[in-house]
Amino acid sequence: MGETYGRGTEGSKQPMDRASVTGAGPYASFTAPMRTATGGTINLPCTRPPWGELVAVNTNTGEIAWRTPLGLSENLPADKQNLGNSGSTGPMTTASGLVFIGATTDRRFRAFDGKTGNELWSTNVGQNINANR
Repeated sequence: MGETYGRGTEGSKQPMDRASVTGAGPYASFTAPMRTATGGTINLPCTRPPWGELVAVNTNTGEIAWRTPLGLSENLPADKQNLGNSGSTGPMTTASGLVFIGATTDRRFRAFDGKTGNELWSTNVGQNINANR
């Protein structure tokens, strides 16, 4: 039986069940309220953003080539949405240097320039993208 971290993880068979940033587990204990664009309140992690990033590593040197927040927090005011969010899949890179990725909870599929990390486009696909093959 796994450790119990409270907040809905009681009885889990998963070892060290910590759940997710927004769900059950210890992360749920470390949140702070913030006003939404519509005047409501949401709880955000008490860690400094970005809360999700796409990171490129130079394989020749092992150094980080670039990093960019990945995912929008759409409940926040427009000028504060690009903070990154949780995701569960990796990117796909083409021979031409394009990087494609879903991997966020904002239902978007994105293309990035593999050399600079600049986002080239994104489209809302209506649901989360959770895996690649």
